[in-house]
Amino acid sequence: FLMDALPAKTRRVLSGAAWLIVAALYATLSWATFQMLEIVHDEKSPILQIPGSITYACVMGGMLMLAILAIQSAHESWRMQVSEAEKMTHQTPAAHW
Repeated sequence: FLMDALPAKTRRVLSGAAWLIVAALYATLSWATFQMLEIVHDEKSPILQIPGSITYACVMGGMLMLAILAIQSAHESWRMQVSEAEKMTHQTPAAHW
């Protein structure tokens, strides 16, 4: 509800900044996972006997895709016109009785 109190342009900028922060955090997690790949390569999964680096690489890939989606969301929120942002304000629905 705090975002609804802000002007549309400010809301757009804050939304874009928030998405960029999310993207940076996912990128940081991806980098940390990448640095652990060599360490966990020696571990084998109990049933499939595949190296642990494969599962970590899958997690890293997922976090990279989430970072890309967050960047895309930041781009979309930044490109949103002020009139579109004003339409997104949540209006309290009227009673139906």
